[in-house]
Amino acid sequence: MNSTEKRKQVLVIGRFQPVCGNHVDMVEQAREYGEDLIVGIGRPNYARAREVLDAKGFLEYQVKNLFSYERTKELVEHAFAGEKGIAVVPIYDIFDPDNYASHVKNEAAKAGVHLDDCVLAGENFDTWKCFEGSGIEVRLVQDRTKYHATQIREEIYRTGKSEQLAAPLTPKEIKRVQDANYILGQESAHDMREAILKLGYEIID
Repeated sequence: MNSTEKRKQVLVIGRFQPVCGNHVDMVEQAREYGEDLIVGIGRPNYARAREVLDAKGFLEYQVKNLFSYERTKELVEHAFAGEKGIAVVPIYDIFDPDNYASHVKNEAAKAGVHLDDCVLAGENFDTWKCFEGSGIEVRLVQDRTKYHATQIREEIYRTGKSEQLAAPLTPKEIKRVQDANYILGQESAHDMREAILKLGYEIID
């Protein structure tokens, strides 16, 4: 496939726990490679987040999935409602890299989606390796965001604000919320100002 040719489908895989700016940016880049957007929600079989005590009796957070597959699917469908031909499918983890690509195809087929003319767009090289020789090409998308779902999950769980912070949002709203969090997380007024400019906002003195 040359750089200008598009496949019928473009597949992106992520946990989307919750949908964040990194996911929005990944989908925007992925659209260059395929017409219909297929979103694979990875690891929906992970346990919900919970608190446990470690061996020394200290509180330890095991942050896994914040939301059920059904709730995550709702958030994804809302965030990318304007995308052409969007389909959302669960991709249960089998912890078997050699058979992961065929597993993804089978899971998609169970949901009525057949990956016949598909390219995978992602930033995870381990996932790339799983698709070598599978018939599904892989294309790199750049990690260009400051906030990722891993950090957001930790924050949501610690503050107990999962429903408030994971309300259905549009891609533009998701980016604005995360930009605000990034700016407010700076250590000084100077750093906040630099962050505002870096993100492309105008400062009116």
